[in-house]
Amino acid sequence: MNKLANTGGYRIKGEFTIEPDPNDAWVRQMTHRYETPEQAEKDIIDWAELDIIVLRLKQKVALKVL
Repeated sequence: MNKLANTGGYRIKGEFTIEPDPNDAWVRQMTHRYETPEQAEKDIIDWAELDIIVLRLKQKVALKVL
């Protein structure tokens, strides 16, 4: 049995939206946050032709579940 199967988690309820990422603003911000500047720029160039969107969840309630 998977040890993680019984660790519980969270049930999150809220408002979910799908938004465009004009000029890849979020892609740039997130990529530069977690990668070196050189790798970030390489990835941004590689992803330039993809239709990337932003998924947002505005949390209203979070319940811990076992």
